[in-house]
Amino acid sequence: MKADEGASAPTVVAVVGSPRLRGNTVWATRLATDELERRGIRCETIRIAELKIHLCRGHDDCGTRDACPFNDDAEGAYESIWGADGLIFASPVHFATVSALMKIFLDRTNHRYLNGPPLQPKAAGLIAVGGQGGMKDTLHTLERYLEIVCPVKPPIYTAKGKADKLGEAETSSELRDSVLAMADAMADTLIGD
Repeated sequence: MKADEGASAPTVVAVVGSPRLRGNTVWATRLATDELERRGIRCETIRIAELKIHLCRGHDDCGTRDACPFNDDAEGAYESIWGADGLIFASPVHFATVSALMKIFLDRTNHRYLNGPPLQPKAAGLIAVGGQGGMKDTLHTLERYLEIVCPVKPPIYTAKGKADKLGEAETSSELRDSVLAMADAMADTLIGD
């Protein structure tokens, strides 16, 4: 069912933590956003690899600063995330957890987290794509992040699947089915059955 034509369509922002711009995680994310758009939800995709984002320096006074001292692409991305109805965080598995790009991106939200407004998505989707395991830990890391930054935990839907070599995701029925089920559950939450 499509979103009500008279109402504003919900928005989902998908954040991709893969260093490969055409990799398996990108494919899985596009599959999810295509399904959400088919259901009438507007989607935006942020590919961290295309952004200039400094490493978090762990400033002890982050909560008292008017702004993060780094002038890079992070704040624009965070504006999109904080304004979305739904979020997708998608990461390849790197050494049994999220990629370094995803970790940097999440760490840099600290200033916004400490200074508000709170992150309040109505639904979240988490995608982990790996070759040798570690998907459960990757999903746990992303879920734990949402538990910390969201004062009210949204419904969280997860997808995972094995895809190691470049292009392998496209032939993985496990990953495809998991991602489509996640996207459908998010759509049901955001626009109703």
